[in-house]
Amino acid sequence: MRTVQIIHFYRPNGRQELEETDVPDEVGTKFDELKACGCRITAEVLATGYVSFCVEEPELGDFDGILVENGP
Repeated sequence: MRTVQIIHFYRPNGRQELEETDVPDEVGTKFDELKACGCRITAEVLATGYVSFCVEEPELGDFDGILVENGP
């Protein structure tokens, strides 16, 4: 397992905090590749209860994303 950093956006004003989570090694390698390209992973719990995860290049915005149910 590896620890990676995700930017978590909080409602209602979009406050951002750096969070850490453990992921399998192969996923951590992909995080490293994205970071090397200047990208980051963001997460936001939506009003629907779902969580939006996005791959973002800060100047260009989101270019990939997924919605998942909130839970472990």
